[in-house]
Amino acid sequence: MGMRFHTAVNKFCFNAINYKPITVWETAMDQFRPYLSLSDAFKVLKYIIENKYFDNKIHNVLSNNYTVRQIISLIKKHNKTVRIKYTNSKIMNQLSYKVINETGLLKKIRLKNEIHSDIKNIFFAFKNIVY
Repeated sequence: MGMRFHTAVNKFCFNAINYKPITVWETAMDQFRPYLSLSDAFKVLKYIIENKYFDNKIHNVLSNNYTVRQIISLIKKHNKTVRIKYTNSKIMNQLSYKVINETGLLKKIRLKNEIHSDIKNIFFAFKNIVY
């Protein structure tokens, strides 16, 4: 098992759980990041396999687009002591990006967008890890 720590939600939760500040660029608070819930990813893959939906096209799949500020606000509901550390270092990735998921595939599947329960589950999982 592994976790992608370069995604905003996972990285921010990991820092919050370990009582470390969440480091963000000052200019990034209102920038968007696409988010795909694990349950939504499973639902899409299950649909593709069960319905043999292999059309040789690229499909963007996401639960929703969130700003960094929105993600941090959701994390604060699980850990009110979250601290933000602003940095002015050179930004290493794209500034802001939204993913549009308007494809024929997603018109057939209703995604739940469960970022709230995903964050809760990340906190629960990490609280059970002993360092």
